[in-house]
Amino acid sequence: MNYHSNSYQLKNNRPKKSQSINKHVAALITFFALLPLVYYVPSIVEEFLPDSKWLNVIIAVGVIVPIISYVVIPLASVIFLKLNENLMKEDIM
Repeated sequence: MNYHSNSYQLKNNRPKKSQSINKHVAALITFFALLPLVYYVPSIVEEFLPDSKWLNVIIAVGVIVPIISYVVIPLASVIFLKLNENLMKEDIM
């Protein structure tokens, strides 16, 4: 098959449904989600650890990063994709 043929190009030039949120929106969501986490998590973690600033920072970051990576961003993606999907349906009707 010739990959430079017009039929192949037409198939791949179709507009695809967006499967992820805009990177700027993701950065904004991450920023606002980090604010309370960075403010509260280190002081909470500090209560359970010995007086070691490095250990406190390592554990706090170890708690914050998974929350952002595995909870906040996936949840925000689902919410924004559902909103986008509903807006697209309203545009069609």
